[in-house]
Amino acid sequence: MDLRTIASSYRLTVGGIQVDTPYWINLDEPPYYLNAPYRGKGTPSQIAAIVKSRLALMSDPPATSQALAAFMKAQGLGVDCSGFAYHVLSEYLQQPRHGGLGLSHYLEIRADEVQEILTRHPERAERLKPEQLNCDLNLYEACASWHKSAAEITDVQRLTNPATAIQVAAAGEVHSGDLIRMHSQAGDHVAVVIAVCSDLIEYAASEDQAGKLGGVTFRQIRVLKPSAGLEAQDWEQRRLYHPMTSQDGVWRLKALS
Repeated sequence: MDLRTIASSYRLTVGGIQVDTPYWINLDEPPYYLNAPYRGKGTPSQIAAIVKSRLALMSDPPATSQALAAFMKAQGLGVDCSGFAYHVLSEYLQQPRHGGLGLSHYLEIRADEVQEILTRHPERAERLKPEQLNCDLNLYEACASWHKSAAEITDVQRLTNPATAIQVAAAGEVHSGDLIRMHSQAGDHVAVVIAVCSDLIEYAASEDQAGKLGGVTFRQIRVLKPSAGLEAQDWEQRRLYHPMTSQDGVWRLKALS
Protein backbone atom coordinates (compact mmCIF):
# COMPACT_ATOMS: atom_id res chain seq x y z
CA MET A 1 0.00 0.00 0.00
CA ASP A 2 1.42 3.40 -0.92
CA LEU A 3 1.57 6.39 1.41
CA ARG A 4 -1.19 8.29 -0.38
CA THR A 5 -3.60 5.39 0.16
CA ILE A 6 -2.61 5.07 3.81
CA ALA A 7 -2.99 8.81 4.41
CA SER A 8 -6.38 8.80 2.67
CA SER A 9 -7.69 6.16 5.09
CA TYR A 10 -8.54 8.99 7.52
CA ARG A 11 -11.52 9.59 5.23
CA LEU A 12 -13.94 7.29 7.04
CA THR A 13 -17.19 5.66 6.05
CA VAL A 14 -19.57 5.62 9.01
CA GLY A 15 -23.20 4.61 8.66
CA GLY A 16 -23.00 4.97 4.90
CA ILE A 17 -21.62 8.54 5.18
CA GLN A 18 -18.12 9.47 4.08
CA VAL A 19 -16.49 11.85 6.53
CA ASP A 20 -13.02 13.35 6.85
CA THR A 21 -11.54 12.89 10.30
CA PRO A 22 -11.30 16.39 11.84
CA TYR A 23 -8.25 17.82 13.56
CA TRP A 24 -8.05 17.26 17.30
CA ILE A 25 -5.25 17.88 19.76
CA ASN A 26 -5.52 17.12 23.46
CA LEU A 27 -4.27 20.23 25.26
CA ASP A 28 -4.19 20.95 28.97
CA GLU A 29 -7.02 23.42 28.63
CA PRO A 30 -10.75 23.20 27.86
CA PRO A 31 -12.15 21.03 26.39
CA TYR A 32 -9.60 18.61 27.88
CA TYR A 33 -12.37 17.39 30.19
CA LEU A 34 -13.76 15.39 27.29
CA ASN A 35 -11.04 12.81 27.98
CA ALA A 36 -11.02 12.31 24.22
CA PRO A 37 -10.58 8.68 23.10
CA TYR A 38 -7.01 8.08 21.89
CA ARG A 39 -6.19 11.74 22.66
CA GLY A 40 -5.87 12.70 19.00
CA LYS A 41 -3.64 9.71 18.24
CA GLY A 42 -6.13 7.09 17.02
CA THR A 43 -5.94 4.99 13.87
CA PRO A 44 -8.75 5.36 11.31
CA SER A 45 -10.29 2.07 12.44
CA GLN A 46 -10.13 3.03 16.13
CA ILE A 47 -11.77 6.39 15.50
CA ALA A 48 -14.45 4.88 13.25
CA ALA A 49 -15.32 2.25 15.87
CA ILE A 50 -15.81 4.88 18.59
CA VAL A 51 -17.91 7.07 16.27
CA LYS A 52 -20.16 4.13 15.38
CA SER A 53 -20.63 3.15 19.01
CA ARG A 54 -21.62 6.69 20.01
CA LEU A 55 -23.93 7.16 17.04
CA ALA A 56 -25.71 3.93 17.97
CA LEU A 57 -26.82 5.61 21.19
CA MET A 58 -28.38 8.57 19.40
CA SER A 59 -32.02 8.74 18.38
CA ASP A 60 -31.26 11.39 15.76
CA PRO A 61 -27.70 10.88 14.47
CA PRO A 62 -26.02 13.36 12.09
CA ALA A 63 -27.24 12.84 8.54
CA THR A 64 -24.61 14.67 6.51
CA SER A 65 -20.83 14.52 6.23
CA GLN A 66 -20.44 18.05 7.63
CA ALA A 67 -22.75 17.35 10.57
CA LEU A 68 -20.96 14.09 11.33
CA ALA A 69 -17.55 15.78 11.24
CA ALA A 70 -18.84 18.49 13.61
CA PHE A 71 -20.18 15.80 15.94
CA MET A 72 -16.77 14.08 15.91
CA LYS A 73 -14.97 17.34 16.67
CA ALA A 74 -17.28 18.04 19.60
CA GLN A 75 -16.54 14.56 20.94
CA GLY A 76 -12.77 14.89 20.55
CA LEU A 77 -12.78 12.21 17.86
CA GLY A 78 -10.06 13.47 15.57
CA VAL A 79 -6.34 13.25 14.90
CA ASP A 80 -3.48 15.69 15.44
CA CYS A 81 -0.43 16.11 13.21
CA SER A 82 1.93 13.78 15.07
CA GLY A 83 -0.79 11.16 15.56
CA PHE A 84 -1.47 11.20 11.83
CA ALA A 85 2.24 11.00 10.95
CA TYR A 86 2.81 8.22 13.48
CA HIS A 87 0.10 5.93 12.14
CA VAL A 88 0.80 6.62 8.47
CA LEU A 89 4.49 5.75 8.87
CA SER A 90 3.77 2.84 11.20
CA GLU A 91 1.48 1.19 8.67
CA TYR A 92 3.99 1.92 5.92
CA LEU A 93 6.81 0.29 7.92
CA GLN A 94 4.71 -2.79 8.69
CA GLN A 95 4.73 -3.80 5.05
CA PRO A 96 7.12 -6.72 4.39
CA ARG A 97 9.37 -4.67 2.09
CA HIS A 98 10.10 -2.28 4.98
CA GLY A 99 10.70 -4.91 7.64
CA GLY A 100 7.22 -5.65 8.96
CA LEU A 101 7.55 -3.83 12.31
CA GLY A 102 5.56 -0.84 13.51
CA LEU A 103 7.07 2.60 14.06
CA SER A 104 7.44 2.23 17.82
CA HIS A 105 10.23 -0.31 17.26
CA TYR A 106 12.34 2.45 15.69
CA LEU A 107 11.71 5.35 18.09
CA GLU A 108 13.15 6.14 21.52
CA ILE A 109 12.28 7.73 24.83
CA ARG A 110 15.17 10.01 25.75
CA ALA A 111 16.97 9.50 29.06
CA ASP A 112 15.76 12.86 30.40
CA GLU A 113 12.18 11.84 29.57
CA VAL A 114 12.68 8.54 31.37
CA GLN A 115 13.76 10.39 34.51
CA GLU A 116 10.79 12.75 34.28
CA ILE A 117 8.38 9.83 33.82
CA LEU A 118 9.87 7.93 36.77
CA THR A 119 9.61 11.02 38.95
CA ARG A 120 5.86 11.16 38.25
CA HIS A 121 5.38 7.37 38.22
CA PRO A 122 8.08 5.80 40.42
CA GLU A 123 6.33 2.43 40.27
CA ARG A 124 7.38 2.10 36.62
CA ALA A 125 11.03 1.82 37.65
CA GLU A 126 10.23 -1.66 38.95
CA ARG A 127 9.60 -2.80 35.39
CA LEU A 128 13.00 -1.68 34.14
CA LYS A 129 16.41 -3.25 34.50
CA PRO A 130 18.90 -1.22 36.58
CA GLU A 131 20.96 -0.37 33.49
CA GLN A 132 17.87 1.11 31.79
CA LEU A 133 17.20 3.76 34.42
CA ASN A 134 19.62 6.36 33.07
CA CYS A 135 19.63 5.79 29.32
CA ASP A 136 17.46 6.13 26.25
CA LEU A 137 14.79 3.45 25.96
CA ASN A 138 13.33 1.80 22.91
CA LEU A 139 9.76 3.11 22.64
CA TYR A 140 8.20 -0.28 21.88
CA GLU A 141 9.90 -2.02 24.81
CA ALA A 142 9.15 0.77 27.29
CA CYS A 143 5.48 0.99 26.31
CA ALA A 144 5.10 -2.77 26.47
CA SER A 145 6.53 -2.75 30.01
CA TRP A 146 4.45 0.22 31.13
CA HIS A 147 1.26 -0.81 29.28
CA LYS A 148 1.15 2.52 27.48
CA SER A 149 0.18 3.46 23.95
CA ALA A 150 3.29 4.36 21.94
CA ALA A 151 1.25 6.62 19.66
CA GLU A 152 -0.23 8.56 22.57
CA ILE A 153 3.19 9.53 23.93
CA THR A 154 4.70 10.38 20.54
CA ASP A 155 4.96 14.01 19.49
CA VAL A 156 6.80 15.94 16.78
CA GLN A 157 10.00 15.96 18.79
CA ARG A 158 10.04 12.17 19.16
CA LEU A 159 9.39 11.67 15.46
CA THR A 160 12.33 13.91 14.55
CA ASN A 161 14.76 12.86 17.28
CA PRO A 162 18.34 12.95 15.85
CA ALA A 163 18.96 9.58 17.52
CA THR A 164 16.43 7.89 15.27
CA ALA A 165 16.17 10.22 12.26
CA ILE A 166 18.59 12.05 9.97
CA GLN A 167 18.17 15.41 8.31
CA VAL A 168 17.85 15.78 4.55
CA ALA A 169 19.51 18.97 3.36
CA ALA A 170 18.43 19.34 -0.26
CA ALA A 171 14.96 19.31 -1.78
CA GLY A 172 16.25 17.09 -4.57
CA GLU A 173 17.11 14.40 -2.02
CA VAL A 174 13.66 14.25 -0.40
CA HIS A 175 11.99 10.81 -0.52
CA SER A 176 8.52 9.47 0.19
CA GLY A 177 8.19 8.80 3.90
CA ASP A 178 10.30 11.79 4.95
CA LEU A 179 8.92 14.13 7.60
CA ILE A 180 8.68 17.89 7.18
CA ARG A 181 8.95 19.62 10.53
CA MET A 182 7.52 23.14 10.68
CA HIS A 183 6.63 25.63 13.36
CA SER A 184 3.76 28.04 13.83
CA GLN A 185 2.28 30.12 16.64
CA ALA A 186 0.43 26.98 17.73
CA GLY A 187 3.70 25.08 18.15
CA ASP A 188 5.48 22.25 16.36
CA HIS A 189 3.86 20.82 13.26
CA VAL A 190 4.80 17.81 11.14
CA ALA A 191 3.80 16.48 7.72
CA VAL A 192 4.59 13.28 5.81
CA VAL A 193 5.96 13.31 2.27
CA ILE A 194 3.68 10.96 0.33
CA ALA A 195 5.11 11.24 -3.18
CA VAL A 196 8.00 12.80 -5.07
CA CYS A 197 7.97 13.19 -8.84
CA SER A 198 10.01 15.40 -11.16
CA ASP A 199 9.95 18.88 -9.63
CA LEU A 200 7.06 18.25 -7.22
CA ILE A 201 6.95 17.09 -3.60
CA GLU A 202 3.54 16.08 -2.27
CA TYR A 203 2.89 15.90 1.44
CA ALA A 204 0.02 15.38 3.84
CA ALA A 205 -0.71 16.47 7.41
CA SER A 206 -3.57 16.76 9.84
CA GLU A 207 -3.98 20.51 10.21
CA ASP A 208 -5.81 22.84 12.53
CA GLN A 209 -7.68 25.36 10.41
CA ALA A 210 -9.04 28.50 12.05
CA GLY A 211 -12.82 28.62 12.00
CA LYS A 212 -13.04 25.18 10.40
CA LEU A 213 -12.97 21.55 11.49
CA GLY A 214 -9.49 20.93 10.12
CA GLY A 215 -8.16 17.49 9.32
CA VAL A 216 -5.96 15.72 6.80
CA THR A 217 -4.84 18.05 4.01
CA PHE A 218 -2.75 17.23 0.93
CA ARG A 219 -0.34 19.90 -0.33
CA GLN A 220 2.48 20.36 -2.84
CA ILE A 221 5.93 21.92 -2.99
CA ARG A 222 7.24 23.05 -6.36
CA VAL A 223 10.97 22.45 -6.43
CA LEU A 224 12.80 25.41 -7.99
CA LYS A 225 16.32 24.64 -6.73
CA PRO A 226 16.92 20.90 -6.13
CA SER A 227 20.28 21.52 -4.44
CA ALA A 228 18.79 23.92 -1.87
CA GLY A 229 16.55 23.27 1.13
CA LEU A 230 12.79 23.65 1.25
CA GLU A 231 13.22 27.27 2.29
CA ALA A 232 14.23 28.01 -1.32
CA GLN A 233 11.21 26.30 -2.90
CA ASP A 234 7.71 27.45 -3.84
CA TRP A 235 5.02 26.29 -1.43
CA GLU A 236 2.11 27.80 0.48
CA GLN A 237 3.35 26.81 3.94
CA ARG A 238 6.85 28.15 3.43
CA ARG A 239 5.97 30.80 6.05
CA LEU A 240 5.86 28.04 8.70
CA TYR A 241 9.29 26.67 7.86
CA HIS A 242 12.24 28.17 9.78
CA PRO A 243 15.28 25.87 9.54
CA MET A 244 17.77 28.58 10.48
CA THR A 245 16.18 29.45 13.82
CA SER A 246 14.58 26.16 14.97
CA GLN A 247 14.63 22.39 14.50
CA ASP A 248 12.53 22.73 11.36
CA GLY A 249 13.76 20.65 8.47
CA VAL A 250 13.23 17.48 6.50
CA TRP A 251 13.79 14.40 8.64
CA ARG A 252 14.14 10.80 7.49
CA LEU A 253 13.70 7.89 9.88
CA LYS A 254 16.83 5.79 10.03
CA ALA A 255 14.53 2.83 9.51
CA LEU A 256 13.80 4.18 6.01
CA SER A 257 17.37 5.29 5.20
